[in-house]
Amino acid sequence: MIAMRQIRFFMKQEKGSPSIEFLGAVLLIMLIVFNIYGPIKYIYQMFTIEHVHRLALLQMEQEGGFSDSLKTSIERKLEAWGLDSRKAQITSDTPAPTQWGDPIDLTIRYQTDYDTYGLKALAFQSARDEQVIQVTRSSISRVYFK
Repeated sequence: MIAMRQIRFFMKQEKGSPSIEFLGAVLLIMLIVFNIYGPIKYIYQMFTIEHVHRLALLQMEQEGGFSDSLKTSIERKLEAWGLDSRKAQITSDTPAPTQWGDPIDLTIRYQTDYDTYGLKALAFQSARDEQVIQVTRSSISRVYFK
């Protein structure tokens, strides 16, 4: 009974400011939007690196191994897709030339920043984590050297 009286008292005394309610809603929406950006950026970078890796592995199959020109080509493709090629480590244990049917492999490691945001005392706080995206695959050489 006492609880109902208190609830009725607070419901009668309701004098909230619409600007404060609006500010709270805006902060919440901004927090959601900023926290969605990090995963979307990470997934875009991961798919881009996998795409460039597939193209480079096909080129390695046709050229018969890994070369400096292929490494330069991979770096240019990463930059064309909007990634920083200085953060990428491109390695292969298969130098050119290799014979038909020999195994070839390629590894691309990419250092990226993963940002998350939080709300503390009505102020945004950001946290940055270093993430590594690594794609490693192998195939076989499709070129024959005499």
